[in-house]
Amino acid sequence: MTEKTYSYRLSYTGLEGDMTPKQYHSDNKAQADDVIQLENGNWHYVIEVKQIKAPPYEQLRLAKSGQDHEDALYEALDQGYLSENDMPHI
Repeated sequence: MTEKTYSYRLSYTGLEGDMTPKQYHSDNKAQADDVIQLENGNWHYVIEVKQIKAPPYEQLRLAKSGQDHEDALYEALDQGYLSENDMPHI
């Protein structure tokens, strides 16, 4: 049995450079409030998953990158996409 791979177009809220990935692929379906690691090694908090008209038909809106999972959560907190009450205990 083959595993499904989910593909997403990426949209960044931070000033990410030209070398940032344009797409993300995962064996797990992405959801808002997830923290994902991209192929360039950066971690991002997923602000929202949005339906789009062009393939791959879903886009992830990402907060500013962090160096690890915890750092990405703190970046989302600093940007106002996550409240301290919603911050997971790390």
